[in-house]
Amino acid sequence: MACAALLSAPFWPMRGLGQAKLHSPQSLSSAKTAAAPKSGRSLTEQLGSSTRGRGVITGATTHRLLHFTFDDGPDAEQTPRLLDLLDQAGMKATFFFSTSRFVSREARNAQAIELAREVARRGHNLGSHSSEHERMAKLAPPALRDQVKRSDEAFEAIFGAQTRLFRPPYGSRNAALDAMLAERGDATVMWNIGMADWVERKPELVALTFFRVLERNERDRGERGGVILMHDTHAWSVDAFRLIAAELERRNCAALASNDELYDSTDDLTPFVIEPTPVELAARQVALRARFKKRCPQP
Repeated sequence: MACAALLSAPFWPMRGLGQAKLHSPQSLSSAKTAAAPKSGRSLTEQLGSSTRGRGVITGATTHRLLHFTFDDGPDAEQTPRLLDLLDQAGMKATFFFSTSRFVSREARNAQAIELAREVARRGHNLGSHSSEHERMAKLAPPALRDQVKRSDEAFEAIFGAQTRLFRPPYGSRNAALDAMLAERGDATVMWNIGMADWVERKPELVALTFFRVLERNERDRGERGGVILMHDTHAWSVDAFRLIAAELERRNCAALASNDELYDSTDDLTPFVIEPTPVELAARQVALRARFKKRCPQP
C-alpha cells in the first residue's frame, strides 16, 4: 500500500483519459475487447476467477486487510481522477459497472466504454452492478435474469468475457437472486465498511466516517479490515479516498513503531473468501514493514 506521495501532494490533474475529448456514444456491437492489462494480471483474474463459486462475500476479516470497491461508474470526470490516485497509491480496486452507461446516449456517458477498458488496462478488477441499477430484491425472477443477462452482454462486448463478480445495487438482494448467482458460479460482493458517500458531500466527513466504521467494526466484531464501499461518480468521494489513503499511511507508520499489524491493501477479493495462511500473512507484513521503514519519519 504505497501511499507516501499522498501525504503532501496536491490533487493530481486528470491524465490520459481525463484529458481526452469526448467521443460519440459507441454501440456495444462495435465495441472492441479490452487490451491486455498493464499490471500483468490476466483478464480472467480481473473478472473474478479466484472467487468463482464462493457465494456471498461479506468482507469480514480479523486481519488488517483492506480492499476498495467503487460502484456506479464509469464516470467521465471522476473515474480518471480516481485511477490516477490509485496508481499513485499503488493500489488495485474493484469497479462495479452499471452497464446501462455503455449504451446510454447521454453526453456524460460518451466515454463509458473507453473508460471501462482503461480500468482494465490499469489492472483493476471488473464487476457488474446490474444493467439498470434496480433494487434487485423487488424484482421478479424474469426481471432479475434480464438485468444480469444484459450486463453479461455488455461485458462480453467490451471485454470478451463475463465477470464472476456481482454487486446488487443498494445491497438489495433476495433468495431468488442469491440462488441464480450461485447457480452461475458468481460471487455476490457485499461490504462491511461503508461511509454513505452518496449522502455526505464533504470529503473530510466521508473520510472521518470511514475510520469511525473501521474502529467500530474492530471494537464490536473483531473485524480489523474488510471490503470498502465507495463510488467513483462523486468528486467528494474521490477526494475522500485521497484523505483516507494518507491517513492509512500515517497509521501504518505508527503501527510500525509499535510493532502492530499494518494495513494491507489487497489486489483483489481473494483473501476475503480464502483465508490467508499465517505464513502468507507474515510474509506480506514483512514486505510491508520493509517498505515503510524506508518511508516513515524516523523518531
